[in-house]
Amino acid sequence: MLVRANGWVAMATFAAILTGTLIGGFLTDTPFAPGLLAGIVVITIAACGLIASWFIPSVPPVEQGGFTQTRRQLLRPLHWPSLIVQTWAEGWKTLHSQRHRLRIVLLLISWFWFFGSGYLTQFPRFAEQVLNLSANQATGLIATFALSIGVGGLAVGYLSGGKPRLWLTPIGAFIIAAAAFDWFLAVNADPATMRIFIDVAITGLASGMFIVPLYSYLQKATKTRERARVIAALNVQNALAMITASLSGILFFSLLNGSLPMFFLLFGSSGALIALMAPLHLCAGKF
Repeated sequence: MLVRANGWVAMATFAAILTGTLIGGFLTDTPFAPGLLAGIVVITIAACGLIASWFIPSVPPVEQGGFTQTRRQLLRPLHWPSLIVQTWAEGWKTLHSQRHRLRIVLLLISWFWFFGSGYLTQFPRFAEQVLNLSANQATGLIATFALSIGVGGLAVGYLSGGKPRLWLTPIGAFIIAAAAFDWFLAVNADPATMRIFIDVAITGLASGMFIVPLYSYLQKATKTRERARVIAALNVQNALAMITASLSGILFFSLLNGSLPMFFLLFGSSGALIALMAPLHLCAGKF
């Protein structure tokens, strides 16, 4: 059930990304105060998320003492800065205290968000400047990527027999790299658009194959009393990976004057390195 649930989480996550992209494109084209409408939509969705969080089943803390101390600090605004620093420090300490294999899994998850955010941020420019697509067609490219990740993750969830199959991760990374290479060659092909759409779909399916086993293993391998802190610290690490991807894009285009096809080739082909290195570090024990 764990792997299957992670497959559904992957599907829901990227369906939400797709929905947000479609709504954003629609709001941008509206003649009446698109910025105001976007703000109203964002606040409304945030409020809905807050209300939905109230219906999450309550889970008692494993360590009552630490929870009581943290709750007392939350009630004192002057203690918030020290609490934030303490929480971050404990999070990084928790990440680095995990077993070697689990630390590698955490790094691989962050690489996924590094590569994925790099792709998503440059899709609109690539569609407009390289493929000469309209805004709606560019949204179709993003939709293909997002839905393919969801479908790939869901397929892995149902076909894995309830176990996190880590051996699928390097295979997924290799397929991502292979699709990026064909994508680079397809730019000068005729017709290029359909071939690139196929490569994007293959990349998405391989990404779902890559990420779902990792998240499933993470949830299964972490200790109960540390799981929430590990996932919270991982989210911070993932955010740093996405920031790094954005900064890399800025440096690549502004300082190196790189091209969009080369950008996607470099980001995607990093999957080849992952495919080669991951088995070496994940080979301790059965996949």
